[in-house]
Amino acid sequence: MTPWTPLLHPREYFENRSTPLRSGLAVAALLVIATGVLNWAIADQMLAQMENVPRGATGEMNEFASTAAVWAFVSAIVSLLVIAAFMHYSASGSDTDGSFEDAVAVAGWAYAPDLLELPIRYLLVRNTISGLELNLDDTQQFVSEVQSIQGAVMLPTLLTSVVVVGWSVYILSKGTAGAHNVDLEKTFLPAVIVGIVALVFRLL
Repeated sequence: MTPWTPLLHPREYFENRSTPLRSGLAVAALLVIATGVLNWAIADQMLAQMENVPRGATGEMNEFASTAAVWAFVSAIVSLLVIAAFMHYSASGSDTDGSFEDAVAVAGWAYAPDLLELPIRYLLVRNTISGLELNLDDTQQFVSEVQSIQGAVMLPTLLTSVVVVGWSVYILSKGTAGAHNVDLEKTFLPAVIVGIVALVFRLL
């Protein structure tokens, strides 16, 4: 029986799904949208806790969030295509049973762990900033509070990032092997390389 998702059995999913591209793209698109909403919600909560907020700050925040969303969308498309191309040609490309579209589908689904992590990340950041009192008139105190937020979420973020990236590598390696009908040895190392790069970018 074909699994409903490739989260646990990616090889079986992509071996038996004839048109996985639509669902893979949907996962990637949902991640971009959810990330934009999450960033806006966190910024809105921080504004709500700030004292002496300058007039027009909300409008500037919305403009910044819109710009960030556009860049995130473009970045997601480029990343998706680059990862798909890397995995496709590492698996011998057109010499296999898989197509580039199959590789895009696998790469899209490899973002699913990131999507599942978002609620955890949101709760972590929200709980961290909920007890802060941010005063823009006191620059030193404001910087100190922001640094405390970064310090508080650093270790949990590192732990969840390792789990998420490891899960994504699992989906990417086994999913590509299933979609292209090749041995896992051909796809594991490229997937690990993608995972290492992704982990570095997540922790920057």
